[in-house]
Amino acid sequence: PGLPSIFLTHQLFIRTPWQALSWAVRQLNHRFIRQFSECWVPDYPDLPNLSGRLSHGATRLPHSFIGPLSRMQTLERPQRYDVAVVLSGPEPQRTRLEQTLLRQASTLPLRWLFVQGLTEERQQWRRQDQIDLCNFMSSGELNEALAASRIVVCRSGYSSIMDLAVLGKKAVLIPTPGQTEQEYLAQRLYRHKLFYTQSQAQLDLSRALVEVERYPGFSQLELGRGLLKEKVRQLAD
Repeated sequence: PGLPSIFLTHQLFIRTPWQALSWAVRQLNHRFIRQFSECWVPDYPDLPNLSGRLSHGATRLPHSFIGPLSRMQTLERPQRYDVAVVLSGPEPQRTRLEQTLLRQASTLPLRWLFVQGLTEERQQWRRQDQIDLCNFMSSGELNEALAASRIVVCRSGYSSIMDLAVLGKKAVLIPTPGQTEQEYLAQRLYRHKLFYTQSQAQLDLSRALVEVERYPGFSQLELGRGLLKEKVRQLAD
């Protein structure tokens, strides 16, 4: 009793395919959040932001924006790969995307890294033409690999988007089919000219790597600097 409690979320306004259901889910979500001392949102408070209508909108629910949270750090590394593909998410969609990307990547004269996102006991590397494949990486290894890559291809999950924001990388986002949040985030960031996106069903990697050059990603991280430290300081006082 008396100890502060914090609810961390980027979904103040949970989206569903049905408007009436979205309203009911939102009310339940806010009722649950109010049981905590504070609600912290890992996003920027103003534009450009990462989550859009998922966490920005009119609400009486007290909350604070603390900037994106990520395992990644901005690192200066020589470029080793033209494109890093980071695969993740549920099967069979993970495998389907990997197969499509491998087939198309093998026809393009670029240096590729595929991080397959497989849960296995031992790390394994193999080479397929100009493509390096690794079954999984630790957070530190992935940080180094992405820092040494010019473009990232990945799903549009919120954790991945926060990582991209911290790294300041150009990216092609491919939402997992049927995942409403990923589809919304990818389309929104595309409309705001931040990240390029394509659907898995209509994936054209050659075109994507041309178009992505017009989408700079997030490069002004000072927008979120200090927000988390300030909230922690206030909590400790």
